[in-house]
Amino acid sequence: MDTGFTDKLDQFVREMPKVELHLHLEGAIPIETLFNLIRRGGKEPSIKKIDDLRKKLTYTDFEQFMKVWIWKDTFIEEERIFEEIAYQVLSNLSKQNVKYVEASYAPDNYWRQGLSVRGITDCLIKGKERAYHDFGIQSELIVVLGRAYGPEIGMKCLEEVTPYLGKGVIGIDLGGNEQRFPADPYAFVYKEARERGFRTYRSCG
Repeated sequence: MDTGFTDKLDQFVREMPKVELHLHLEGAIPIETLFNLIRRGGKEPSIKKIDDLRKKLTYTDFEQFMKVWIWKDTFIEEERIFEEIAYQVLSNLSKQNVKYVEASYAPDNYWRQGLSVRGITDCLIKGKERAYHDFGIQSELIVVLGRAYGPEIGMKCLEEVTPYLGKGVIGIDLGGNEQRFPADPYAFVYKEARERGFRTYRSCG
């Protein structure tokens, strides 16, 4: 293929205005940001350089992916970290000329660390507002309910995020292992969410 053509195509794609409609914030953390979080905590001596982290983040199947995902979450120990995560993720996307993002996050994954749904959401909104101010990138948030926690926890999470509907949050999603935790028990949560005005999504896995 003509290299001149491919160069022009690459430039065209880079400069094209884009939207990103399915992005998991915690999965899009820039590797440098995650590395700094891990080193700051000092709890993972095996991660001495970014290449070590790249190897750790390599997976071969969904079960291994979930283990790595949960491991990564343990380093997010303060709500304020979510402001920086949102800001850094949106900063990266703005460099790709992304103009609008619908980004999901899973606040119920962090109760073990003592973090609250509202505290996490407040910080994410601060981060996305900073990114809009600095880069002009618009974004909305989608709350992921964890299948493994059960529909009662899902309903509790829905209650916590309802005050943010239309103020940074637009919808709910369902995430996790769908083979072990089917979606049917969440039907009443989704019904309630729709009645409140949330958009509803359901991820495969």
